[in-house]
Amino acid sequence: MLKEENLVLYLIQKSVSRNLRSCDYMSSISNSYDIFAAELDRQLLHKIPLHSVRNVVHRLSHTEAYLHYLQRMLQTQSSMLHNLILQDDTKVSQQIADTSKRISEAALTETTAMKTIAYLMLAFLPVTFVSSIFSTTIFNFQNWNSKDAFKVTSDGWWIYVLSCLLATTATLSVYFYWNQHQRKSSVKRSLDLELNS
Repeated sequence: MLKEENLVLYLIQKSVSRNLRSCDYMSSISNSYDIFAAELDRQLLHKIPLHSVRNVVHRLSHTEAYLHYLQRMLQTQSSMLHNLILQDDTKVSQQIADTSKRISEAALTETTAMKTIAYLMLAFLPVTFVSSIFSTTIFNFQNWNSKDAFKVTSDGWWIYVLSCLLATTATLSVYFYWNQHQRKSSVKRSLDLELNS
């Protein structure tokens, strides 16, 4: 709506400028006539009625002053309207920035959740692998109901625990090393892009 009002103001300014030029033209014609009549009066001693011409010149001077006032007023209104349009554009830009900030915060939360899931997978994947390898020989549940019930696990149960811990540590170490390497290369690429641009 502000842009439509700006167009209307522009058209009015154009009309006022055209009327002002016409007024200046008429004023210069009237002044030329007044000078011509005064010269005729001086040279020929013939009186030409100048009352109506001077009346037109007087009216034209008032009209010209009024048109100058209108032109200044329209320029002021046009500037104010331009500032209002800029203000609206700034509000829209601020809303877009706020929306982008909320989207990035939501993405950060989602990324954190995905990292948590990835860490859990990294923690349990080696244990699952080791369990599948040792599942047949580590535990002996057939002795569960016998008098030797404390002998459910084999004597090498500690190998299972140690293998799980070593495999988990190795997997997490490789992941953290790879993640650190990715961050460094990402920083290096962004610095290279900044230097090249």
